[in-house]
Amino acid sequence: MAAAQDRRPWANSYAPGVPLDIDVPEESLVDLLEVSIARFPDHVALDFFGAETTYTRLGDQVVRAAEGLRRLGVQAGDRVALVLPNCPQHVVAFYAVLRLGAVVVEHNPLYTAEEMSFQLSDHRPRVIVAWDKVAPLVQLLASDAGAEHVLAVNLTSALTTVKRLALNLPLRKAREARAAMTAQAPGVASWDRMVSSSPPLDPAQPRPAPCDVALLQYTGGTTGQPKAAILTHRNLRANAAQGRAWMPGLADGDEVIYAVLPLFHAYGLTLCLTFAVSIGATLVLLPRFDVDMVLDAVRRRPPTFLPAVPPIYERLATAAIERGVDLTSVRYAISGAMSLPKATAELWESVTGGILMEGYGMTETSPVALGNPAVASTHVGSIGVPFPSTEVQVVDQEDYTHVVPHGHPGELLLRGPQVFSGYWERPEETAHVVLEGGWIRTGDVVVMDDAGFFTIVDRIKELIITGGFNVYPSEVENVLRQMPGIDDAAVVGLPSPNGGEDVVAAVVLEPGANFDEAAVREAARQRLTPYKVPRRIFVVDDLPRSMIGKVLRREVRGQLLEEGRQEEDSLVELRDGSRVLIRQVHREDLPMLEEGFSRLSAESRRFRFLSDKGQLSPTELRYFTNIDHHDHEAVGARDIADGRGLGIARFIRDPDDPEVAEFAVAVVDDWHRRGLGSELLSRLFVRAREEGIYRFTALVADNNDAMTALLLGLGDETRIIAHEAGAVTYEITPAPAGRGEELRDLMRAFGRGELTAPDAIRDAMVRLVPGRFHH
Repeated sequence: MAAAQDRRPWANSYAPGVPLDIDVPEESLVDLLEVSIARFPDHVALDFFGAETTYTRLGDQVVRAAEGLRRLGVQAGDRVALVLPNCPQHVVAFYAVLRLGAVVVEHNPLYTAEEMSFQLSDHRPRVIVAWDKVAPLVQLLASDAGAEHVLAVNLTSALTTVKRLALNLPLRKAREARAAMTAQAPGVASWDRMVSSSPPLDPAQPRPAPCDVALLQYTGGTTGQPKAAILTHRNLRANAAQGRAWMPGLADGDEVIYAVLPLFHAYGLTLCLTFAVSIGATLVLLPRFDVDMVLDAVRRRPPTFLPAVPPIYERLATAAIERGVDLTSVRYAISGAMSLPKATAELWESVTGGILMEGYGMTETSPVALGNPAVASTHVGSIGVPFPSTEVQVVDQEDYTHVVPHGHPGELLLRGPQVFSGYWERPEETAHVVLEGGWIRTGDVVVMDDAGFFTIVDRIKELIITGGFNVYPSEVENVLRQMPGIDDAAVVGLPSPNGGEDVVAAVVLEPGANFDEAAVREAARQRLTPYKVPRRIFVVDDLPRSMIGKVLRREVRGQLLEEGRQEEDSLVELRDGSRVLIRQVHREDLPMLEEGFSRLSAESRRFRFLSDKGQLSPTELRYFTNIDHHDHEAVGARDIADGRGLGIARFIRDPDDPEVAEFAVAVVDDWHRRGLGSELLSRLFVRAREEGIYRFTALVADNNDAMTALLLGLGDETRIIAHEAGAVTYEITPAPAGRGEELRDLMRAFGRGELTAPDAIRDAMVRLVPGRFHH
């Protein structure tokens, strides 16, 4: 192993007052909580939709919950699984488990049964504390995992009395809000009743030591199933202390931190929960990220520190501008999990007047290891410099004893008090990552400049980062390979305009198998969390392999990048300067769609309609072009029939008849006056002929669209054979040459407003295409 570097070139890049090294207090996370209780007894520790919990009250709930768990048999070293969103009960359960010397294991409550079953069986918890909406599923899995008890958490029990009463009003909105927060969990014991009925834990109960294991946090790799990183009290305490040293401008007891990141993720757990407790801050808990939910909280209790990911900063800043919400209380923000676009950093800092720092970390480092200094953004695109007491080396990827010169790429190695010691019951994988002397491999190739700032240039590990979450290719590949008709699969990440990556798959079909992309994606949704489901699935003849038969994902990625170059995402401006992201649009169609969107504003009726439906926002439109028959209902044929749709379509062939296809066409706002919808339809008819498709279904705005589409047959004999709820099925017979150009001229006149009277349109249709209208 190479010797540690003799000098730290980043020393002069630290913000004023930040030390190069810190002394990590020899205390457990339980000790840390009790220190804050003693320092700030009446200070609000938790805010949950306005329901406040002081530090004294939090401490009382923790010791009562600990006693309740002790009576259920929980002892030091036992694992207790938490399957919870952000809520006060999550915080109480976390510290109650730790107080007994037991180990917390965090789980995403949105996991599928297969994902949850694997993790529970892997660590074998004694008790599981679960959100009541998923408690019935957890109860089914508990016995196989060896769990003796399951406790259900009702989020509404943590609300104020007024809010609980409001949720029980006989109103549709109240019912929907209640259903989003809670559900019946028959046969599952209540966590809340257990806590309220338990006496405090005996203070003489043995306490955890700093070196004891506090947390098993699941992470993953490019092979096999996810594995649990072992993090001690000292690891997590050290990272909280490093964060405190990094931001000397924070004031103990005065800060308000927003937990928009999930506490079941290492990023949210440390940057929100343990860090907040370490400085006696108020933690505003949000069960999920929602712009309205966050801005309502801002009006009630303005934040001073916000850990998040780039899309959250983008959406909040844009919404604050549009709605006139003041975000200038946010002095510090830390962005992680994906690269931070320069435009996002500049937008956030202009709106808040605060500092947005990009950082870097991994579950194995508790999680933060590097960050940009707490000064105005000057190194956007860099992951920053090492945190205090964090050692780094950039080494040759083939020879870890050789440190590469500054400016040369190499694998990033880390060592420090926040760095883990291994994976739960995974000695081989531990040996692959943990090197001699406590160094760990990150799997990331970086370059360090002369000022000590690091930039990621490649990833050795092939995990995909999408929306701030890690997706492990092998997990998705295993699901795809088990589907009928799929012989092999490779999953990679392709660049996303939002930063991070999109999950994309290449599949090889079995001989004679038919392929239905929508059906495959739907089947994948049954076994995978939504963010793991591939956004696109390409059919390929074969997958590139190494000499020993290993699939070369890098080559697959290159092939798919080339395949996708004819389709791209485009960020376009609306009339009022707002921006929307149009996903996967054919290059030919971009100019036309950009023109159409430029005539809309974020306040237009049709834009608001789609926004209310959750289909788009002023900064992001996740609209997929290959809408097939499975999606007609989801998109809403009636919505498009009312002229409220947006987008462009792509043919999806019928596997049994290559001359038959379905596609969805959408129209842009006032197309009927500007001819944009007509142009879209015209282009699709042209593409149908080019691709040899002579029967297809389209979603059109209304009967007038259907009539106009007959014109757009470009001279072909066009017959409507079905028309229902805005879905029109056309059948085409190619027409003699020459007639198409005449019809194009007619439609140009129509688009310019030179031909508006219905009689004039009909006369022109009869003249150009006599006797060929059957509608």
